[in-house]
Formats: sequence, C-alpha cells, structure tokens
Amino acid sequence: MRKVLYLSVLFVFFLASCQRELLDPKDLHISLSPGFLFPLAHVNLDLDDVLPLDTVGPLTLTDDPFYVLTYQEDSLAMISAADVLQIPAQAPVALNAALGLVSLPDFQSTAGISLGVLSANISNPSTFGSSMASAHGSNAPFPPLPNQNPGALNSITLGSIQSADFANGSLVMQLVNGFPVALTATVALADAQGMELVTFSFSNLAAGDSATDGQDLSGLTLPGTLDVVLKNMSSPGAGTPGIPSTYVAIDTTDAIEVQLLGSGMTVRSATATLPTQTVVDSALWMGFAAPAGVEITEIGMLTGQLDYSVTSGFPEDVSVTFSLPGSSVNGGPAWAQTLTILKNSTIFGAFPWSGLSLDLTQDVFQPYNQLPLAYEVTLLSSGQAVTLDSSQNIAFNFTINNLGMDYVYGFFGQESVVLPSDTIQMNFPALDRLQGAIVFTEPSVEIHLSNETNVGVPITLDLDLASIKPDGSLVALTTTPSVFNAPVIAADLGQNSSASVTYTSNNSNITDVLSWPKTGVAFGGSVGYNVDTAATGRFNYISHTSAVKVGAQFTLPFALTASGLSFTDSVDVSSLGSQLQSDTTVAVEAKLNIHSISHFPLDASLHLRFYNSMGQVVWTEDVPLVHSATVDPVTGYVTQPTAATDVLTLDSLAMEQIAQAKWLEIEATLETAGGGQSPVKLQASNGLELHLGMQVEFEKVIL
Repeated sequence: MRKVLYLSVLFVFFLASCQRELLDPKDLHISLSPGFLFPLAHVNLDLDDVLPLDTVGPLTLTDDPFYVLTYQEDSLAMISAADVLQIPAQAPVALNAALGLVSLPDFQSTAGISLGVLSANISNPSTFGSSMASAHGSNAPFPPLPNQNPGALNSITLGSIQSADFANGSLVMQLVNGFPVALTATVALADAQGMELVTFSFSNLAAGDSATDGQDLSGLTLPGTLDVVLKNMSSPGAGTPGIPSTYVAIDTTDAIEVQLLGSGMTVRSATATLPTQTVVDSALWMGFAAPAGVEITEIGMLTGQLDYSVTSGFPEDVSVTFSLPGSSVNGGPAWAQTLTILKNSTIFGAFPWSGLSLDLTQDVFQPYNQLPLAYEVTLLSSGQAVTLDSSQNIAFNFTINNLGMDYVYGFFGQESVVLPSDTIQMNFPALDRLQGAIVFTEPSVEIHLSNETNVGVPITLDLDLASIKPDGSLVALTTTPSVFNAPVIAADLGQNSSASVTYTSNNSNITDVLSWPKTGVAFGGSVGYNVDTAATGRFNYISHTSAVKVGAQFTLPFALTASGLSFTDSVDVSSLGSQLQSDTTVAVEAKLNIHSISHFPLDASLHLRFYNSMGQVVWTEDVPLVHSATVDPVTGYVTQPTAATDVLTLDSLAMEQIAQAKWLEIEATLETAGGGQSPVKLQASNGLELHLGMQVEFEKVIL
C-alpha cells in the first residue's frame, strides 16, 4: 500500500540585477504542514543598473534631473586657411629703364679779343693795324670802322663738355667792351669746320659797357670747344685828327671780353663730366597674382622674399633704391632697400619680406591685387668725362618667392567647397541595452562652427544630415542653409569665436531623425563663401592660423514615448531542480505570489523564462500588467509608486519543467501610457521592486 505525504517547504532565493545569492540546501526548513507560503525572491530591477551614468565623452549619459544622452562630434569637417584662400606662385616681372635725358652742370667760360688781335684782322681801313700799333701807349684818333667780318679771333670751351646733343638748356653771352670806342658786332660760335652754330648780336655797345644775348640750346649739337667769330662789326671811331682834345687812349692790349654761361642743360647724348643725379624715378605696378575672383587689398607676409637681378648699362656707377609705398615692416616704417651697382655690370640677390605688410589698393583704376614697387636710380659721378646716350638702359628682373601669408584682407570670391561625406556609427550602449521603439520628444542637434583665430569670411553651411535605420534606409533632417561669421569685423582678426544653430522639434523633423533604433548618422554637404554679398558685404580676412571646425552635438533627453521597450536580467537557478524533485519527493503544484512596487513612469509587463543547460526554454510565465507609477503631467516625473499583487498557479507539468532549469531570465517590457504615445521622463531612480513568494505542494512516495 502506498502512502502519500504532503510537505510544504519554506526556502529563500534572491534574484537581483546587482547581487545574486544562490539557494543553499542547508538553509531549507522542512515542515510537515502542507501548503506553506514562503518568500522565493526579492528582486529590484533598477534603471540605473541598465543605464549606468557615463560622463566620459564623446558619448555621455547624465541624470540631472533626468537621463540625457549626449554625443559630441567636434570635427565633422575642418576648413583651413588654405581651403579658403591660396596665394598662387607669382610670375616673374621684367623691366627696362632707359637712361633718358641727363643733366649737365652749369658752366661759365671766358675768351678775350685784344685790340692788337682785332687790328691785325681789320681790312678797312687798310692802315688800321699800323696806326693802332704806332699809337700804342698814347692818345690818338680811333678811325671809324665800316661793317666788316674780322673772322675767328679766339676759341672758347663749354666747361667740361666735350660734345653734347642738347635737349634743353640756355646759353647766354655777355660781351664786355674794353675798347675806347663804341662798337656793333655779331659774335658767332663755330665748329672747327667753320660752321656757325650759335650767334649773338650786340648793337652800339659803348666803350667800357657790356651787354648780353642768349640762345636756346634745345636741339643743338655742339662740340666742347668753339671758335669765337666776329662778324658784322662796325664802330663810329673817336677823335678828330688835329684836335688832340678829342683823342682817346690807344692800348693794343685792351680787349673785348666774351663770357659764356650755360645753364639748365639736359642732353640726349654727350661726352662730359656728369654730376651725381637721379636719372630714373618711377614705379612698377606688379600684378599680384590671386585666384580668379579674389581681390586682395592688404597682405601680411609670414615668409617671402623678393628675388632680383639688376643689369646696368649706364656709364657710371649707380645707386638704386627700391621702396614699397604704403608698406610697413613689423608695424614700423615702409620697406626700402638700396643697392650700388657698378657701371656695365649685373648683380643678383634677394630681399627678405618676412614681417612685411603690403597695401595693394593704391592703383585708383584697380584698387586691389596691384603692388607698387617704386625704384629710383641715381647716377654716381666719378668726376671724369664719360660718354652717355639716352638709350642706355638698366634692366630689372623680380620674382616674389616662398610666399607665406600671415594675414590677408580683401574679398575672397564666391566659392563652394564640398564637405567630405562620412558616417558616424551610433553605438550607444545605453540604448543598446533597451529593445523596442523609442521616440525622444525633446531631441536636438546643434551644429556649431568654431573659429580658431577667426576666419573673417561669411560662411553658408548647407548640411546634409540623415539618420540610418537598421534596414539601411535614411531619415533626412530638414534644414535650411545657415550663415555664420557675418558681419565680418576686422577687430576680430586673431580672436577665437564660435557660433551655432540648433535644430529641435520646433524647427525641424529631428524627432523622426533621432527616434530609436538607428545605426548611424550620414552627413555631408557644402560650405559656401560670400554667397550673398548684398547682405554680408565684400570684406574678408584670414590669417595663417585661421581654421574652422564644423561639429555637431546630438542631445537625447529621456523625455520619450516608448512601445516594446525592454531590458532583461538573468539569475542562476541551477540548484532549484534538486529542491523541487528528489528520489522520494516531487513538487506537484505551486502558487507564485508576485507583489510589485513600480517606480517606473511606464507600464511594465514581466516575462519569466526558464532555460535548461542547453540554453533551451523549458518554461515561460507572463506576469499581468504592472501599471506605471503616478506621473506628474507637467514635469513627467514620478510622484508616487504603485503597488499590486498577482498570483500565478503552477501545475505539476510546470514544476517538472521548472525543475530542469538552470537559469531564469526576467524581461521587463515597458510602454508609456496611451499605447506608447504619452511622453514621460526617465530618471536613475526609476525601478521595479518585486517580492515573489511560492507555496509548493510536494508528493512523497512511502514504500
């Protein structure tokens, strides 16, 4: 005969996500009273176990006052100074400067014609020469002289000039009458061949008196030594023969003096001694090469040099001074350099331009991209006669090399730069622990530009951004181009600055873009410069350290609606089977009492799954709906927990399957009220507390 003994066993088994305590058979208390209720487990499913805080970027999870997931990406794109403006290599510039007109020094020279020389060349009266010789040293009559041409009676020089082709100048002759009688004469200057080149006229010049006459030298070519020719000479004479009181003193050494004064002389060619003088004073407009559409008004050189070669064909050594009007060297005076070049020679070299600022606005016809290089050539007198010609020249060759800008002002054109396309993998472990659909009701994405030492260019950012669904399809963010760095302020050069635009549910579809789950964010787009000059103007600047970083910050406050949002935990129950079944006893029925205290702002469904050692589900049980805690409709925060008690009946089949279990998986599936449509806010303090008690009926076979 078989007897049946019913035992009710009281034991404790703790299930927790943070700490697990396994059942120890020594802790079993067995009584013979059937149907005893005993505590099975006390489980706390706390949200902070599933979503631990993390403040280490770029992904952070904070809870002040509720969960906020933030992802910071500082460098979606980088725009350097070279992306905005690149100064191309500058083309060589060649220049020839002709000697041109050269100034000669003023001169004064004198020649005399004595009465003795003149009397020897007077033909009418024929006795004039002998009468003057016999009367020398006494008073005597001076016979009248009819008009006649005595001829070349002396020579005179033009100072240090050996020959000259005059472009300008004047030659003045002063005639001093040292004879005792008045005279009228024409004085001609003739070359060695007797060709009269310049003439001067004097009329009725009284004894002891002087007179001047001048001639323009323009267009004349004169030798350095000229014959003094008297022509058209006449005199009324003095004294009446036989009346001594009317006689004049006769001295054959008395003379008429010819004085020449040359002044204001410039020559096209000459052999002469030259004074030190500036022969070239001009400016070369060097076109400063820039990209198409770029207008540079000022540039500061970080590095650079002006390479030069100068070949002088001038007959004297020269001093050449180069200068850059409107420039500044390290904030000081304008740049200038002087070279000395020997006659008929070539020199090479380079002027360093680091620290140099250049003003490219000085050409009134094109106030940009024009560099004025002033040059002045001074002929250095050797004190010796040289042969010169206005066609002689000096040749310059310039090249700006190794140009590295420190800063640039101007207008940098209208251009669009395509941003490189890329993808950000949205690997958010905090969200990966949750399964189901989440709609964040207050998400935002901030696109920010960080200027390092400022890019003074209005930038229009046209960003293409889309989230990627698990199936690969895209949800594009609806945006409009945003303008940054406007207006451009010169005082901001060298300063750091930042600006941003934020997309929220009020101005975009960001809620759809960042609803969960997503696998990543694809981005690209373009950056435009000076897109709307009517609105932003045409003033730009940049420095060599300028750069723009385009970044993004995704902010997901856990103010959300959720449906099917779940997380799981598991507990080792490998010792449970030995307690529910043995060789002499078997659990045939149990009642599972579940007392829940919910601090979640969401409804929760619990799913219990028992797994055997092969990982196969041997039994499942679903706990009836656990309603959410009381939620403040204004703040979305939990104000009061809710409590409920449910009882599940487990039959012998369930107990037999559960006895095979090694692991118990507890899954909480959460859903906001209104079928997942009412938004709530999740806090680290949210959780679900479960108290499980079990009444087990055992059957014992007694042989």
